[in-house]
Amino acid sequence: VTAHAAHALAKHAKPTLVLFGRSPHPTPEPEWLAGVYDEAAIKRAIFENEFGGNNASPMQIEKAYKKHLANREVTQNLEKMKQAGSTVHYYPVDVLDFHQVKSILDDVRSSYGPVRGIIHGAGTLEDRLIIDKTMDQFEKVFDTKVKGLNALLEATKHDTLKYLVIFSSVSARIGNYGQVDYAMANEVLNKVAQQESIRQPDCKVISINWGPWDGGMVCSALKQKFEKNGVDLIPLDYGAMSMVYEMMGDKSLPVEVVIGA
Repeated sequence: VTAHAAHALAKHAKPTLVLFGRSPHPTPEPEWLAGVYDEAAIKRAIFENEFGGNNASPMQIEKAYKKHLANREVTQNLEKMKQAGSTVHYYPVDVLDFHQVKSILDDVRSSYGPVRGIIHGAGTLEDRLIIDKTMDQFEKVFDTKVKGLNALLEATKHDTLKYLVIFSSVSARIGNYGQVDYAMANEVLNKVAQQESIRQPDCKVISINWGPWDGGMVCSALKQKFEKNGVDLIPLDYGAMSMVYEMMGDKSLPVEVVIGA
């Protein structure tokens, strides 16, 4: 989802993009995987080439499959943004680690100039009822959103930002079954956005309360659940352009925006 948003921004404005992500820096794909796209065929190729056809547990195969898929996805996304006309740099970062974020942004400023915009799209899910949810699960979801944003804001407090775009969720407005941590985190983002719009009056601040997207964290099981409840999903390309249109809006427009399909 965030990659599609970055690609839309690349096509529209051709900025220098500095991307933070959890995946390692992409590496060249092995020859034996080139041109293989079917999931079963990829796993078979992994079994034959990485494990030599010897015993490998389904868990080991699945872990290797996800690693190669993430590598391919990052590589393809970066290439699409470059082809759209942007200069693109990718950094594997734990956004919760303020010192790591600050160190990388210090290097970025030295090489490419001051930071002019932030798009905070990080998020993760651990959907469970409160009675079944552990504190670790709660903090993983809450901190990725809230502490991640705090780290970015603290690391850019001396930059003059023109844009601050925050990916919140409609769950912050109406709640959602099993998502108390996610709903709370996103409502905190909404209110931080309100504060930042006052603190930085020359910055266009938007907290987008997205409905569910047709991709990203919405897996096939969630898709079926949304379809059953009559909830349409936001198409990736149209959703990404919605972000760009909101960024083009006047600073006097509302900070909190709800966007659905």
